[in-house]
Amino acid sequence: MDRYPAQLLLVRHGETDWNRDGILQGQVDVPLNAMGRRQAHDLGVRLGDWKIDALYSSDLSRAAETAAIVGNLLGLEPRLSAALREIDIGHWAGLTFTERANRYPEELAALARGEDIPRGGAERLREVQERMAAAFGRICQDHPGETVLLIGHGSALRTLICHLLDLDLRHVVRLSTWGHTGLTLFSFAEGWPQLALLNDTCHLNGRGGTGY
Repeated sequence: MDRYPAQLLLVRHGETDWNRDGILQGQVDVPLNAMGRRQAHDLGVRLGDWKIDALYSSDLSRAAETAAIVGNLLGLEPRLSAALREIDIGHWAGLTFTERANRYPEELAALARGEDIPRGGAERLREVQERMAAAFGRICQDHPGETVLLIGHGSALRTLICHLLDLDLRHVVRLSTWGHTGLTLFSFAEGWPQLALLNDTCHLNGRGGTGY
């Protein structure tokens, strides 16, 4: 690809009650809680001095609401896309980590062996990466030389980071994007993606934790 944005800002959505309680969400449409809305506001304030040309978001409520709060502060209208949704985790959704481990030990054992199985019988990481990479390709076509903010989800963003860094997906577990409204920054000044910032949450001043 010979055209890139100038910068790509990747942000995970704010906190939900399910994040707070350690419940797996996947594509279940869980809204932000009060903490999540406050985190989104803090992110918007942090980005107030940035010249951002376009704002994209997953269409799931927790990301779309984060984008709406940030966009209102920045004067940008979010462009929502189902392609930016979190990984579909099928029958894992709604379970705690302990419940998942107790009910589906064979699936977790396959993951531990490095197999890219359909999570909860639904979607593989490779499939998520393909739709995220395709979405990024469309952003490149529409915003060459511009700064783009993309608000999404932890696992989906990690697959895109692997794509941009040309990392095998087995390395996805070494990347952290779990900070709520955590900011990851790519620069393309040298003609290829350069990771400048990963999962930075300094704008929260310690408010809010992390969660799947």
